[in-house]
Amino acid sequence: MTRPNVPAKAAPFGDRFVDFIATHPRKALAAGLMLLALLVPGLGKLQADFSYRIWFDEDDPHLARFDAFERRFGNDEAIAVIMHSPSGIFDVESAATLVALTEGMWQVSEVIRVESLSNFNWAHAHSENPDELIIEPLIPEDLPHTAELLASRRVAALEHETIPGFLVSRDGRTALVVGWLQPGLQQGPRYDVAVAEVQALLRRIGQGDGNDIGDHSFHVTGLPAMTVAFEQANEYDFSRILPVVLLLCITLLFVIFRRAAGVLLPLLVAFTATIAALATAGWLGIKLNNITFVVPEFLIAVAIADSVHILTKFFGSPQMNRTQAAHHALRVNLIPTIITTLSTAIGFFSFSGAKVAPVADLGLLSAVGTIYAWIFSYALCGPLLVLMPMARRAAPTRARGGLGLSVRWVNGLYGYRKGVLVAFLVLVCGAGWLAAGNRVNSDPYSYLPGDHPLNLATDVLQKELGQAMGIEIVVESGRDEGIKDPDFLRKVDGFAEWIRLLPRVGAVNSFIDIVKSMNRALHGGQPAEYRLPDTRREIAEYQLLYSLSLPAGQSLNDRVSLRNDAVRMTVHWGLRQSVPTLAQVERIERKAEEMGLQAHVTGKSLLYQRLNPYVVQTFLTSIAIALVVVSALLMVFFSSVRLGLLALIPNTVPLVIGAGVLHALGRSLDVGTVVVFATCLGIAVDDTVHLLAAYNESAQRRQTPVLGLARVLHTTAPALIITTAILAAAFATFGFSVFVPNFYFGIMIAIILGVALITDLTLLPVLLMWREHRRPIQTPGTAGALAAGDLQDSR
Repeated sequence: MTRPNVPAKAAPFGDRFVDFIATHPRKALAAGLMLLALLVPGLGKLQADFSYRIWFDEDDPHLARFDAFERRFGNDEAIAVIMHSPSGIFDVESAATLVALTEGMWQVSEVIRVESLSNFNWAHAHSENPDELIIEPLIPEDLPHTAELLASRRVAALEHETIPGFLVSRDGRTALVVGWLQPGLQQGPRYDVAVAEVQALLRRIGQGDGNDIGDHSFHVTGLPAMTVAFEQANEYDFSRILPVVLLLCITLLFVIFRRAAGVLLPLLVAFTATIAALATAGWLGIKLNNITFVVPEFLIAVAIADSVHILTKFFGSPQMNRTQAAHHALRVNLIPTIITTLSTAIGFFSFSGAKVAPVADLGLLSAVGTIYAWIFSYALCGPLLVLMPMARRAAPTRARGGLGLSVRWVNGLYGYRKGVLVAFLVLVCGAGWLAAGNRVNSDPYSYLPGDHPLNLATDVLQKELGQAMGIEIVVESGRDEGIKDPDFLRKVDGFAEWIRLLPRVGAVNSFIDIVKSMNRALHGGQPAEYRLPDTRREIAEYQLLYSLSLPAGQSLNDRVSLRNDAVRMTVHWGLRQSVPTLAQVERIERKAEEMGLQAHVTGKSLLYQRLNPYVVQTFLTSIAIALVVVSALLMVFFSSVRLGLLALIPNTVPLVIGAGVLHALGRSLDVGTVVVFATCLGIAVDDTVHLLAAYNESAQRRQTPVLGLARVLHTTAPALIITTAILAAAFATFGFSVFVPNFYFGIMIAIILGVALITDLTLLPVLLMWREHRRPIQTPGTAGALAAGDLQDSR
């Protein structure tokens, strides 16, 4: 049995390593099982977290600013129940429902404050005694809801300066009941419990989410509902896609190998690698989230690749006994699988420095899982090849036919080599032109299908009230009790009025609106008195009087800081995509600076939008690291700078084409798609490594490059096609995902891997022939000579 050429320094270690597995399979198997046993307890420590905090490092400045906001003003997260009625919501039935919803929302776990028309504290002068101040709920529960009362309250609500666009639509047909959640500085609110209780509340009232009662329809939206929807979508994808991936892999493996061992051994490697990776996550405290939830499906596909290469060689050596065939399969694949494992792991490790924490976790777990897959391919699959009795059937006729096909393929490529190069050049230029149009942009609501209840609810909210998301603005006065300075409040008031005129703004709420309403109410309700008072004393008195008039459990602490040194301004708007949102935020911050205000913008929804710069950094950094390190790895492996750089060409081409396809699909770069390219670079280079390793080996045997190329394609291409088919098909199953980033993640990887295989089987051979300036195979006896050579080499 001859050993293939490998780098000299690696040969002794490789020989001893493989010899140990082949001659001491039980010890090797015990070592693999012991490693798995040491890792498995980590599964008990594995946790899931779908909150906003998992997207950021704890020292992230945006997260720190939001934490400071929560400590001063409380949470800005709310569950919103939308009640829509084409006939209007100011009727007896609607009023009773609003009151019931408001009362029920107070009982929901995690909710600490509720706002709606029924408990909006309406400050106004008494209709009969203008000198008397009244602060009461706009739709009181302790008064009969007569048509006359509701008609007058409709006028008051729709003519109010801040209620329309906030708690009711401007046409009076849609109302909101908003339940604000408690802050989650360390332990976040239990979103799933809160959302479930709101749904139960609707059922108790007799309304199901999205169902119609009379002409009323109800919907639930808000960031907590979005968080729960993301979690449920990932759990649904996991439960549906994982069985499909397994069934697909089992089917393909059986079709390829046509024996139980060919199915069971790769699945054993996949399962153990996945379990080991998840256990490692438990030990390291890495939590499963929207991004890392794909790790099991991903590793099952990737982990099968190494074992497939080993089994292809093992079952393709029927002339050897079982131990010899196992030794041959393990030895031939040792260095190529090490290199491919390292290149794949490098592609993933390139995410480890990402500022988007889940992406960094995905990179770490996938890289570790890839390494575990190689370890268990040799520590479990290798020994079992020696220990398990299994038949290995020869197929000499098929081999000679396949060799003849390889000869014709190489001749054809040589004959059309210029056409192949021109075609790829045109394709890359066209794809590059499309790829240049890619932009980093995201809309969290687009992560779910358009017909998802959350999106339907948000569409109603945006259409009827002009809001979908919002931001929080903190304006500092610079000193304690500074918010009572009339000059400061006038600046803030002018700032708020300017914001109200911005595009897509639905409503702006702040402490200033309360002060102006109080001033009007205390001046007989005269419209002209809806303004700020002139003295600090008046402002202080209005603040105290309003606070004392609030029902139990309500205060102004969510609008002003305890030290009265800052005010909170909440902006509700219809902006959902990150690019226009960040542009608008930048514009607001510039305006505040121009007006001499010390203000900053924050908010939980804005935290998600601020991931954009991190996505750009992740994309550029991961690609750069992967390219540099993979290039260096290939140069060292092939002991050639030229060959190492050449190997990158067929692996960067698919990435450019993939970027063009992404733009053609109308998808922007976001946290779901940004990881695709470095991932594909790490995986796609595997095929190139196996081809060039075999080609380099044939060159060292002094075979002519073109003759060696035909032999390489004959012996190596089937395994590459098999592994690519398994990987592409497994990732394509993400096309069934409900969570849209998973959908594009899988589809894009499947497309790029398919393109990479085509590139390796067409462009790479042409580049190698061009590099060597050799003629194609001419003699009709070449196929037979190569077949004989193959048989001789295998002995």
